[in-house]
Amino acid sequence: MTLTNILQIILALGLLLVGRKLYWVFVGAIGFISVTEWAFTHLQGMPEWSVLLIGLAVGVIGALLAIFLRAVGIGLAGFLGGAYLFMTLSGLLNVSNQTLDLVLTIVGGIIGLILVLSLFDWALILISSLSGAAVLARFIPLDGVNDVIWIAILAVIGIVVQARDLRT
Repeated sequence: MTLTNILQIILALGLLLVGRKLYWVFVGAIGFISVTEWAFTHLQGMPEWSVLLIGLAVGVIGALLAIFLRAVGIGLAGFLGGAYLFMTLSGLLNVSNQTLDLVLTIVGGIIGLILVLSLFDWALILISSLSGAAVLARFIPLDGVNDVIWIAILAVIGIVVQARDLRT
């Protein structure tokens, strides 16, 4: 297990359980996770330290945008969260066409952006829970359909925990 994986797990737990409450953490975490996953998939052979630095830079910039330019940061988080979910879905469906994979990722980003901007609290809960669950499921040593089941179980836990906070 690499340092990047450990950071991804910690950030995924944060996304799963407090993504709405600490939306700036959500923005930074999803930025870090999305960029490091993309880099490991598409820039194979790049040293882990450089992927980690790039991920941290994107995460910090995203968190700062969320704090100082709330709408931009939130929109960025929605886009990256939706893109990450569709990228995960594309992988689970074994989409091997890179163009289709890119189109699905962009469509997911646009859907995430629209959801976050129109249904802020519930969109943050849904996207942060699903994103955190998708990341965590990668580290559970089961494969195939079991990934989908783990994502669903973890997402429901995250949604319940975060929705409970809406009442307070």
